[in-house]
Amino acid sequence: MKKRVFGVCCICGEEKELTYEHIPPKAAFNHFGLKLYDFYDYIINNNTKYQHLQKGAGRYSLCAKCNNDTGTWYGTAYAEFANQGMRYYRQKAKGIISVPYTIYPLRVLKQVVSMFASAKGAIWCENNPTIRSFLLDPNYRKLPPNVDVRMYMVDK
Repeated sequence: MKKRVFGVCCICGEEKELTYEHIPPKAAFNHFGLKLYDFYDYIINNNTKYQHLQKGAGRYSLCAKCNNDTGTWYGTAYAEFANQGMRYYRQKAKGIISVPYTIYPLRVLKQVVSMFASAKGAIWCENNPTIRSFLLDPNYRKLPPNVDVRMYMVDK
């Protein structure tokens, strides 16, 4: 039987049945089960209990419309971005370099913001309505001034 979860969608803010939002998208190396530990409880209390996420990392946070729309509009571009990054990583690119990404940067950025909206909860978009506009209109190009996104890759 399919699990049914009801709550407030983290993007549109409507109370509906929620769908499982993969964070990051399933096609961006998030298609396998994993064990999710509470970091602080694990470190401070040595608590080894975990939540088993059989569908990959994510949570029930978006209504079907928001999940499908953002996935269609931005998810594929983000997955390609992640796959290109993995190819460069596997080529053992070292040091500070410039690599020739072929991506749709606005779509990738919107997927990143969408993942943060899902992770932070419905109150984030409610308190920042420009984020809702940014995500729900694929042609909207103005990143809210209070959102700062940075990226880097670390080689161990």
